[in-house]
Amino acid sequence: MLHPILLVPGLLGSKLRCREELVWGSFTAALGWRSARLQLPLAPSPLPAPFTACGAVERMVRGIYARFLSRARNRIQIFAYDWRFSHTQWVEALRAELLRSTEPVCIVAHCTGGLLVDLALSSEEAAAKVHRVAFVGCPRGGTLKSFQCLTEGLRLAPIGIRFDPALLFTLPALFDALPDNGKVFGDRGPDLWDAQAWQHEGWGVFAGKRETALYEHLRLQLARGKAVRNAVNAALEWRGPPVRFYTSRSHATAAGAELTAQGIRFTRSEPGDGTVTASSATLRAREDEVRSCNAPHRYLLEDPELLDDLFRFLE
Repeated sequence: MLHPILLVPGLLGSKLRCREELVWGSFTAALGWRSARLQLPLAPSPLPAPFTACGAVERMVRGIYARFLSRARNRIQIFAYDWRFSHTQWVEALRAELLRSTEPVCIVAHCTGGLLVDLALSSEEAAAKVHRVAFVGCPRGGTLKSFQCLTEGLRLAPIGIRFDPALLFTLPALFDALPDNGKVFGDRGPDLWDAQAWQHEGWGVFAGKRETALYEHLRLQLARGKAVRNAVNAALEWRGPPVRFYTSRSHATAAGAELTAQGIRFTRSEPGDGTVTASSATLRAREDEVRSCNAPHRYLLEDPELLDDLFRFLE
């Protein structure tokens, strides 16, 4: 019989509710009709109370539910949280969830949910409650996709409304996932972790603007995001329960860029899932701990071969 499974979604993976209204996780939210509700105030203004997280969006769970239905569906729990905020805000809540369990837990982390898991399991007490950990497309070394979202925006579906960089710029979680090495433009190029570079180059919300409030928000978010990256890298040293890293190597994934007169061009790519490079997803992993599939990032948890291997690993 399988141990209890705790699924930890990443960015966009948890449904969010404000009072009785589903703000994220419904078809209308995916179309962007309520996306403006996701915006947060600029730092250093106090952050509002998080939205109520109420389960995972369907694409996160339908593959696992279908594959594990006969033996484990009623033992799958979702660690849902407001993914807009820094991952550090949810570390103690995840640890508390693990400590409440009366038997060892299997964790399945997707995308930036893996950063949260790494931070939570830096506690030996929490790690002792875990039987197995599966990291699925997790940007352990960061991802250039975060920078792309902050500078160009994001469109989730062909008919969806584009998430503007101004909205995404307010979400601390995106800064947590910036690449560890900020020199994506080469050794002589600007550094992503340098707030002055953003303002000087006119990246994202700084296109045609030099507002003090924007700069101060960016400075604070980069400093906090760098602290998160440092904490994650320190946490990667832990060797507790058995782990497995799932990635894809079938999709060109942005890994470098150059500055042109027209702006940023993402010119260098590596094998990955289209969002996270395989090298980032498997950072510090042993070869025998890694499994690859052909699915893109968004559909990793629906890949039949991945789910079959995951099922065997968690037993």
